[in-house]
Amino acid sequence: MKKYFLYAVILLAVPMLFSACKSDPKSLMSAHAWTFDPDAMKADMLANANEEEKALMESMWPMMKQAMKAYRLTYNADGTYKMETPMGSEEGTWEIVDGNTLRQVSTGAEEGGNEPVDLEIVEISSSKMVLKEKSEEGRQMIFIPAEEQE
Repeated sequence: MKKYFLYAVILLAVPMLFSACKSDPKSLMSAHAWTFDPDAMKADMLANANEEEKALMESMWPMMKQAMKAYRLTYNADGTYKMETPMGSEEGTWEIVDGNTLRQVSTGAEEGGNEPVDLEIVEISSSKMVLKEKSEEGRQMIFIPAEEQE
């Protein structure tokens, strides 16, 4: 009887342990700076391209890869973000709505900032973040911790 009781306790405790170890998206996003994963981005772009686009992308890939490596996206725990790109930087606020939507609002130079940008959080872990535009094109962006690119 003790043996069955022990098994029952283990069966109930193991799922609770794993669910307690799962981190929420906000803490995972703000754990470190993110940058594009060039190899994953290339594979994703090629999968959705026609032959002409593939040839163009292959010819421009070294330049595109260098530009991707220059991106840094930092989500701070206080709800602010900073994106650094080869063309400049952008700052704003962010929040997670409806459980899997990242909403960013730039505090740009325009009066009142910009319109909110909603991105679907497709995947989030300590080593990978996949965001997808909530638009007709629905482009996907694949990020890894910036430290891994340095």
